[in-house]
Parts: sequence; C-alpha cells; structure tokens
Amino acid sequence: MSDEKLPVASRRDTARGLLTALGHRRGLVLLALVFLVTRLELWLEVARGIGDLGALGLALWGLVIVAVLSVVSFLAFRRAKP
Repeated sequence: MSDEKLPVASRRDTARGLLTALGHRRGLVLLALVFLVTRLELWLEVARGIGDLGALGLALWGLVIVAVLSVVSFLAFRRAKP
C-alpha cells in the first residue's frame, strides 16, 4: 500500500479485527492451560496454591492483572480516533 492515509472506517475496522484476534488468542491460551492442568492432573495443586495465597494474595494478584489490562487498554485506545 502507498503512503496514503486509510479512511477512518478502515482504521476502525482494522483495530476491531486486531482486538478480536487478540481476544481469540487469549481464549486459546486459557483453553490450552486448562487442558494441560487436566491432562497432568494438577487440579489439586492448583486448588492448594490458590488456598495458600489467601484473600490478600488473591486480591494483590487481581490488582496486578487489572494493572496489566489497564496498560494494554490504554495503549490500544490511545491510537483510536473518534
């Protein structure tokens, strides 16, 4: 493609397609992790690990996940134009 700017609708569709592809990829990674834990019969260890974290540990890991998702969302929406 040349150096022409894409129309707004085309850029928006491209961003929507990218976010959809990333969402599908995350789903596949989660499905692969569940398959691996099931195949190796590690659910008891997973439950023990979550129990060992306790309420504070789970809350802190939740904050880490929210922070990472916030940064990713900021980077995605920073380039969006109304």
